[in-house]
Amino acid sequence: MNHDRLANAALAVASLFLSLGLSFAAPASAGDWPQFKRSADRQGCDLTEQVALPAKLCSWFDFGSPIRASAAVVGGKAYAVSNRGLLARIDLAGNKVDWQRNLGGVNNESCPAVAGGKVYVGSTAGKFFVLDAETGAVLKEHAAGAPVLASPLLHKDAVYFGSTDGVFHALDLAGEPKWTFKVANKTAPGAAADASSLILLSAAAENDLIVFPAGLGHIYWLRDQGKKAEEAFVYRWPIVPNVGGNTAVGAPTIHGGSVYVGMTGQEEPGSLFKFPLTGGDRKSVKVATVRTSPSVDSETGMLFFGSSTSGMWAMGGSGDWRVGPLSGVNSSAAVVKNCVIFGDESGALNFCKKARDPGGAQLLWSFTLPSGKAIEASPAVSGGKVVVGSLDGCLYGFWDGPEVKKPVKVAP
Repeated sequence: MNHDRLANAALAVASLFLSLGLSFAAPASAGDWPQFKRSADRQGCDLTEQVALPAKLCSWFDFGSPIRASAAVVGGKAYAVSNRGLLARIDLAGNKVDWQRNLGGVNNESCPAVAGGKVYVGSTAGKFFVLDAETGAVLKEHAAGAPVLASPLLHKDAVYFGSTDGVFHALDLAGEPKWTFKVANKTAPGAAADASSLILLSAAAENDLIVFPAGLGHIYWLRDQGKKAEEAFVYRWPIVPNVGGNTAVGAPTIHGGSVYVGMTGQEEPGSLFKFPLTGGDRKSVKVATVRTSPSVDSETGMLFFGSSTSGMWAMGGSGDWRVGPLSGVNSSAAVVKNCVIFGDESGALNFCKKARDPGGAQLLWSFTLPSGKAIEASPAVSGGKVVVGSLDGCLYGFWDGPEVKKPVKVAP
């Protein structure tokens, strides 16, 4: 195989895109964490990264309202949004705010995604924004028709997100609409569409398949056909009379030809379920009051998922184990070379050893926030720096550098 010829061809294609004013979402490169859980498959893993322990608090920014959305980190800059829609770009090394912009809405949870010099993010005000990453200027403002809580999915040449009216949107990377897909959840053949067909959670993708939860435990598999979406498969959770059904608690994670989704409900509470990537019937993997999107060590295949009652669970190797005693974990883990990183309800950011057997599981280091407020956001790791937001309204950065003693205020 002529690698030089392939490289030159790739450069030629990239040059053509740039000359036409277009862009494309390349896979996350080493040193960047460009979207929720880093990659389109939502594995939350970068084994080229490793963190120095014990770390130091080297960056601290007060956004003024809770931060539930996970940050994106690209080129040493962190992009974070608060509950009240305050979006800012943070220069981590310089410990300063590059720019900030108020996007509106309340209870915002849509995580920013960054690609090709653009920032993509939704708002509960019913708008989806495309901004210039360097200046914060709004390049496109797309009316979604309903609040956007789901985080954008960057995959190939598009950005995807759902809104609370049950519509799944596809835009090109310039922010122009490609297509929409309306979910039609039904509890039984011939039944009326379920009124709870909300799309609240993020999608995951691999190759030509896009997977996302909607409504009462329904999970959709779509293919992007350019100008329309093809429904490849849909799993409709059976509703049991007087018992109810289940709902997803986090974004799907794709690994090893399977889709993993945490579910909760009265029928099978707190379970992690596994589906074939191409769609099909489920099987339960573990019951542990699952509250997060599972993360994966892409080298070993180990799964890590938080529980609301019993800390962080790991599955794989010679047995299942959990790190404890820990408070409930609503923070999806970040997996790097030397540890697994996640927040908990006590306000601690935990760094855990990636043991493959129960006896080797241990907490390597932990930092409890001064406020003691919960960390629900998933950490981002870039260049050895760990960035995470908290319900105390602050964004924190940890690495081996100069310590800071007080937060920088991010003006609304």
